[in-house]
Amino acid sequence: MASSYGSHATVGLQFALTIVGMGALGLWLDSELDTSPWFLITGACLGMVGGFLSLLKKFPASSETSKGDGSHTDS
Repeated sequence: MASSYGSHATVGLQFALTIVGMGALGLWLDSELDTSPWFLITGACLGMVGGFLSLLKKFPASSETSKGDGSHTDS
């Protein structure tokens, strides 16, 4: 059980670091190509999409259980 807490605790950090990392890459590209702020914005947006997709991969069962398929009815 403790290992699942550790696994879940890192999800937020991974999400944030994905955005920051892609934003930093975009900032570096902007400085090299003198295109400020286009690569920074693109990198941050790609980081958000990538982080969100990573979340969906990590927790696929939680989205299925929240649909309420009716299998947990009281008789």
